[in-house]
Amino acid sequence: MRVSYFDSLCSESGYKTPYAEEFTADSRLATDQEPTAVSTQGLVQEGDQLDTLSTFRNSLSAYQLLSDEQEQRITQLMYQHRWSMIEALLSWHDSAEPLMAIISELAQRRYSKPLWLSTEEHYVLKRELNHLSEQIASANKLQWAIDWIRETLSSTNHAPITLSKSVKTILCSVDWPAPLIIALSRRQLPAFIERSQLDRALEVYLAHIYGMAPAAAASRCAQSQQALLKEAIRAYYSNRNVMVKHNLRLVYHIAKRYCDEQGALLDTIQAGVIGLIRAAEKFSQDRGCRFSTYAYYWIEAKIRLVYDSSQTVMRLPTSVEAELTALHQHREALRLEGQSAIRQQLCKRLGKDQQRVDNLLAINNRALSLDQPLRDSEKSLTLNEVVADQTPDPLMSAANRELSQQIQRLLTTLSPRQRYIVINRYGLGNMESQSLESISQGLNLSRERVRQLEREALGILRCELDSCALGDGLKSYLE
Repeated sequence: MRVSYFDSLCSESGYKTPYAEEFTADSRLATDQEPTAVSTQGLVQEGDQLDTLSTFRNSLSAYQLLSDEQEQRITQLMYQHRWSMIEALLSWHDSAEPLMAIISELAQRRYSKPLWLSTEEHYVLKRELNHLSEQIASANKLQWAIDWIRETLSSTNHAPITLSKSVKTILCSVDWPAPLIIALSRRQLPAFIERSQLDRALEVYLAHIYGMAPAAAASRCAQSQQALLKEAIRAYYSNRNVMVKHNLRLVYHIAKRYCDEQGALLDTIQAGVIGLIRAAEKFSQDRGCRFSTYAYYWIEAKIRLVYDSSQTVMRLPTSVEAELTALHQHREALRLEGQSAIRQQLCKRLGKDQQRVDNLLAINNRALSLDQPLRDSEKSLTLNEVVADQTPDPLMSAANRELSQQIQRLLTTLSPRQRYIVINRYGLGNMESQSLESISQGLNLSRERVRQLEREALGILRCELDSCALGDGLKSYLE
């Protein structure tokens, strides 16, 4: 079986493409066999990053850029196949009820995370539900169309219905999220090919709405509807993959700007491919631009997120990464304007208080590897070879420590007032040296009296240095 590099790349990154062109999806659906996972991880583990990257580059030559007419045609076909799934779902009672229940829940803004739903599954599901919730809020008479479908289905005793022209007009005005519609359609098939995170999250969410087990909530539809849904899903993925494959050059172009190393470039390309797939699923003809223009921002956002996460010691939340990116942009803008990026100006431009800006500056910890090669070096020098070693000499550290101990012993021979004057006058320890005037104010003495006490203390220390008990060791350091 021939498998393209694009499909193996998506399989490795965890993005499910069960109906890709090179996969015989119909035969697998009929036999209910699990597909064989194809991955390039073995090649990368063997150290052949360069060969894998060359394979990707060679695969780009087979896919030329699409013209504007071709993009519009493919987008129209994807819309038609998505509409076929929506129409098939709403024509039968068992398949329409889950979608209508989700719409009713979102219309009342009652979405809540089920306790047994993982964080990743919750994020994937909430992303699609938020998209649908925005469409429900802006759609006119959508609730009337849902009520009409529910009443018509109940009056026909669970028989399939034909949507009226007015209902179709209302439903066509909604930009339905394709991943959610496909997940609802896949529930009606006899068996899942691959259960993605969205499939599992949808089952849990529907069980949360219905109050029953997922197996009891999923009733299978007629064979004619299953065949229609199966073909619509296959055709949708086929057209989507055509749109994605012919824009892989854009992913490679953006990935090179963020990474130069071969191994890291492959990971960056993976992230860009996921962003490109997401752009293909959300693109529509009424965007007013070419698909490459729309996909550019999705690809760059996904690559920048992965790149920024790799530059920090700890992975930061997406919202914090966005705030740090805005902080860097404003600091660079202030630098180009010839102004110093003080906190007050940053707070004003970011629209945040000073405490939040201070926290962002504190967590701005970009990590650098000591083994990374220098770009401008012709001798392949690493950062470890050019950075000065700031570690103190162990012998000097031991000598300074012993000297400090000797000074502390000498100071114990002075009175508390004399010790205070000597420490502050000469800045011993971590103290700063002070004038006689400031010391006299602290002791509430005259300046002349402080000078006399200082002279007496120095005389006592000289006598102690001449003694054999403490002076010999200290004189060796002073010499």
